[in-house]
Amino acid sequence: MIAYSEALQHLLDAATPLPTERLPLHEAGGRTLASDVISEQSLPPFDNSAMDGFALRANGAAFDSGTEFTVQGWQAAGDAGAEGGEGAWEIMTGARMPSGLDTVVPVENVEILASEDGRPTRIALKGAVKPGQHVRLRGQDVSDGERVLQAGQVLDINARTLLHAIGVGEVAVMARPKAAVIATGKELVTEAAQALESGQIRDSNRPYLVGRLQAAGAEVVWQGTVGDDGRNC
Repeated sequence: MIAYSEALQHLLDAATPLPTERLPLHEAGGRTLASDVISEQSLPPFDNSAMDGFALRANGAAFDSGTEFTVQGWQAAGDAGAEGGEGAWEIMTGARMPSGLDTVVPVENVEILASEDGRPTRIALKGAVKPGQHVRLRGQDVSDGERVLQAGQVLDINARTLLHAIGVGEVAVMARPKAAVIATGKELVTEAAQALESGQIRDSNRPYLVGRLQAAGAEVVWQGTVGDDGRNC
């Protein structure tokens, strides 16, 4: 019998760096990153509206309640960029901001003064509007060239969602270590259906160890149960 610290040191001395492999992102859940991930795009990739409403050009100035605007057009999520002009644009959540417009007023905060074919053509503000409100700016969450994940991080659902959002489809990960598990003790019974005989107990350590190893990312190989006699090991 050797001390725990000595046994641990033997394992550390024998350990070698694991090789790396590249996997599609959808197959890399729970794996450990082998290298940093640098974003090659900004997130959001363009200025966009955080609300359904109307996009305006504020240029740093606030608008007073009652200010009226002619509605120049309509911008939905997925539409290409448009020239904003001097009026308002009806805009949907996530839609690209028309060029030159920098502020969004929610639809519930405007009064529709006139409409045509079901679309507003003239509006008035129900309250004051601050410049820049309700706009998500390009790169607000992630900048082009920013390190978003570090080597050694585990790819949980949050990390994978981020990588999907910036267009990463494949990642370099560490190969999974293999771990053999052996249960010792002639008193152990591993099969749940097996009746216990005098002096026997259920093996609860084995499933615990296997579960902990799997949670750590290891590929577990079950080697069976051996007795307490050292000659069996």
